[in-house]
Amino acid sequence: MFIHATAEELELVAEELGLEHEDFDRLADYVGLVGNYSTDTEEARVEVIRDNLPKWLEWEMDTYYGQHDSKSDFAKFYFENYDTESTIQPYLAIDWLETWDNLKHDFYFHENGYVWAEVY
Repeated sequence: MFIHATAEELELVAEELGLEHEDFDRLADYVGLVGNYSTDTEEARVEVIRDNLPKWLEWEMDTYYGQHDSKSDFAKFYFENYDTESTIQPYLAIDWLETWDNLKHDFYFHENGYVWAEVY
């Protein structure tokens, strides 16, 4: 079972622990992907959030690649910002969706357009 924490819950626990994040809605989506813990009660669930929030914050910020309109938009963004060894001549046409098919093994594209690296 995955931990389904709301942005409000994460923000309250972060405040309690003296932690900050720029977008708790985005963090809630991320926790839904990585928070794989079984809990029986609400108290246990909140305790899991409290115990894991510092590492979730760090992981999310380290692996976040922005919000993109489409997978092909992300592929183009990634190439233009991180693939510094290659250049594309202006007369070439690139199939960015096919490029995403090559990148998708290393990245997760969320339905809200958020992209994180290495979410397993």
